[in-house]
Amino acid sequence: MRTITCNFLSTSLLVFAVALSGACASSTEQDPSSTSSPKQNQMTGQEAAAKKALEALPALVTKDTFSGMGFRSIEEASRATLGTPIRRRTVGYDKLLNYKAGTPLAQLFESREEFIYPVLVGQDVRTSIVVAGNASGWQITSVGDRYLANIISNARQTTPGTPPRTDIELVSMPGINFDLVSFSEGGQAVLQPTRDLPEAKLFTGRSVKADDALIAISNYAKEFDRKYGPEIRKRRLVN
Repeated sequence: MRTITCNFLSTSLLVFAVALSGACASSTEQDPSSTSSPKQNQMTGQEAAAKKALEALPALVTKDTFSGMGFRSIEEASRATLGTPIRRRTVGYDKLLNYKAGTPLAQLFESREEFIYPVLVGQDVRTSIVVAGNASGWQITSVGDRYLANIISNARQTTPGTPPRTDIELVSMPGINFDLVSFSEGGQAVLQPTRDLPEAKLFTGRSVKADDALIAISNYAKEFDRKYGPEIRKRRLVN
């Protein structure tokens, strides 16, 4: 059975845990009476959360981690800056299974709001920071994810000599381990896979009308569920 944990989770959860523990340790050093709690990772705005993560980043970049996090040297982390973020929207597994042709993509999104900030050295994307919003504020959810950084870099590339694309969003489908870039092309919504999914005839970098892509993905998910659904639900791997 294939692994169905989504790429952005598998590459970032460990780094995120280290980031939070480092940030809380820093807070504890300033106030010996303080203790680690979720509230220490609550900020009033998405940019404040991203800046907090950027501040913690140099402490996480070591001789053992710098390459895996996307940096070319330890020293680069101290010169890193935040780039323009892109929104990430999530489509739940059950939404794919119950998709009906013609349903707009926007109606499939989960309510959770997330933004991916590319982390730059000069003009080059090295890694990424992810922040998420809820009723209580904004939280850091990922620090040092090179996978997402590569997606942003590749998605923003256009024809040589033209400005980078700025109207992109990332659409993540954790239940089938699949991410697509969403943008407008010729006045219509399109989706561009970030990896090949030959079973659905979707291929990296090849734009497809959103409606056509969703039909193909839904059909793939239904077939996938017929094979692995009982095991998926038994292990509670997807929502």
